[in-house]
Amino acid sequence: MAPVVIPRPEPGAASPYTDLQIIQPENGGTVHSNTGQISLAVAIEPALQTERGDAIAVKLDKAWLPTTRTTLRFDISPSEWQQAAADNIEHQLEVIVVDGSGKALISSAPVRFYVHRGDQALTCRLSPPVAVSGCRASAEARRSDHGEIVRGFYPRTGLG
Repeated sequence: MAPVVIPRPEPGAASPYTDLQIIQPENGGTVHSNTGQISLAVAIEPALQTERGDAIAVKLDKAWLPTTRTTLRFDISPSEWQQAAADNIEHQLEVIVVDGSGKALISSAPVRFYVHRGDQALTCRLSPPVAVSGCRASAEARRSDHGEIVRGFYPRTGLG
């Protein structure tokens, strides 16, 4: 699939919008997500004119997501995250309102944020054992009274 390319609005071009901001995640903030599902919230003035065909395009770490949005609160799905996100802790988001023909009308300032993934080993220490993505478990695996991993129940480390 060819990368999606959305040009920035031309400087001085007339736009029906006066302001576009990403309000979630916060600039410099931290998002907790093990899957890459990230919630976004956008503020726009005046209201997004979906009846005209206007929509919100999202840029994550220099890659445009293939799907535009028509609501001000939405999620980046885990599959979108896997396709677009850079392999680091710090990430950048930008949104642009496009018209029905794909012409950029207004862009937001970029927002930088950090993604924190929980400790996979903690996720794997469940009693009774359950199938958890990223864990290998045996029917005998249990959490001890002190929280240690017991025989046959290890995160993907090549152990057990």
